[in-house]
Amino acid sequence: MAITWPADAKDPSYEPTVLAAVQAGQFEVSFTPIQNSWNGHSATFYVTTDAVKIDGFRPGMGARLMQQVADLLGCTLLTGRLSDLAYAQAAVKLTPITLGMMGGLTTNDMMKISTMRKESQMLDAALAKANYAGGLVFGPAKPWLIDNQLPKYPGKAENYGQYVPQAPGTNWLGVSVASTVSKLPNVGVIQGYWWPPFHTLDQNDYSEMAWLFHRYCIVDGQPRDTLDVMVDPELCGLMTHDGKPLTVGRQPGVAPYGCTPVNSKVGPMCPMPTMPVGAEPVEGLTIAQKVLLGIGGLVLAFGTFELVKHLRWLRG
Repeated sequence: MAITWPADAKDPSYEPTVLAAVQAGQFEVSFTPIQNSWNGHSATFYVTTDAVKIDGFRPGMGARLMQQVADLLGCTLLTGRLSDLAYAQAAVKLTPITLGMMGGLTTNDMMKISTMRKESQMLDAALAKANYAGGLVFGPAKPWLIDNQLPKYPGKAENYGQYVPQAPGTNWLGVSVASTVSKLPNVGVIQGYWWPPFHTLDQNDYSEMAWLFHRYCIVDGQPRDTLDVMVDPELCGLMTHDGKPLTVGRQPGVAPYGCTPVNSKVGPMCPMPTMPVGAEPVEGLTIAQKVLLGIGGLVLAFGTFELVKHLRWLRG
């Protein structure tokens, strides 16, 4: 079914249009594993291989919309640490195409659907030039984060990213390059990790493409929910840059979307999703554990808007 888009993302119909497309299964997404170790533990997390695509392009999403899409896909927003890990382990590291800095676009121009399509086409051209043949793509966008600082700033959201292969403090297109939260060597970001944030929840511009990570993960060889990992003092450093447990699991001010919420240590959240299609199997799972994973998937499928239909789009 053809999607009717408004002219720009400030239109009140924009966010409902994106959500309706995802609920109808009109999206493209797959997941790629990334690895991390900390405090004697190892983990595999599943990051979207590319930004979520709808109607052939990567729509920009404000923090509210990106959180709602994450709910529908069994995902959550990235942490700064997981964003750095995704960049470090990406098969293709795309340099930001900053249409605002390069082309002098106004904020209103940045929120036009035509600008989002142009940006997405330029990213596709960059992938073709790099002879992209598969694997994780990362670097050009500045997705929204979950972070312990967020509750201090009601109604605000924090973005982070647009990676460049330059040391912090150097100059890139007239902007000083900031350090990554993980202090990656000879890598910086245009949108650094700093507070207070100044974006509202509806900043749906072209640069806010939806790179997310799945709630299902593997820790020390066992399937886990990232919500359990992020609050565990023994494990949280697998996800956080400062080794401190997270107190939030989603963008504050955005209620769980498309599911019947359940209580968790970070507040109401959607139920634990099943393993993403294409995720690597865990060696040594017992029959009982496999059954439990299957039950988890059924619960999510029942609790969201036809997620089973959506899974056919998840190409691992």
